[in-house]
Amino acid sequence: LAEAPAGSLVVDPMCGCGTIGQIASVEFTQCFYLIGDIDPVAIRKAANNCAALPPEARALIDVVRWDVTRLPLRAGCADHIVTDPPFGKRCGDWTKNDRLYP
Repeated sequence: LAEAPAGSLVVDPMCGCGTIGQIASVEFTQCFYLIGDIDPVAIRKAANNCAALPPEARALIDVVRWDVTRLPLRAGCADHIVTDPPFGKRCGDWTKNDRLYP
C-alpha cells in the first residue's frame, strides 16, 4: 500500500472488525478503502471502530456487509485486495472454510 498510486481503491473483503482498513486509512492516505464482512456483529464493530478514526481517515473508508463469495463489485474495479482471512481457529469454522479456500 505504501507504493499504491493516489486514488487507488483498496478492498478488504473479510474485514472482521476492520483493523487493516482502519490502520491503512491513517497511514496511507492516498487510497480509498472499502471493507466488508458477512457477519453483522463484525460489521457493527468495524463501523464503530471507523467512527473513532480522525475525520481525514474516516473520509477514506466505507464499511459494507457482503458475502465474500458474491462480492457486489464490478470486475477490475479494485486496485488492491488485502485481507487476513479467517482460518477457523479463533472464529469461523474450519470445516466451512472449504467453500472459501477450495
